[in-house]
Amino acid sequence: MFGAMAAGEIKACWIICTNPVATVPRRGTVLSALEKAELIIVQDAYADTETGQYADILLPGALWQRVTEYR
Repeated sequence: MFGAMAAGEIKACWIICTNPVATVPRRGTVLSALEKAELIIVQDAYADTETGQYADILLPGALWQRVTEYR
């Protein structure tokens, strides 16, 4: 996907609760893709991520906690 974005084939991307700038191999391709895209939406539970710095729109996300009752 990031290769296609860097090539201009994908114009917009909505990244939900992940930080590809920090976690995806070939970071240079990811950075190139985020810089080339016309619209980047990042939705995350954390406000200050490496990927969030490239966001045109930054939306809040939620963290889910599974609660299990033991008897």
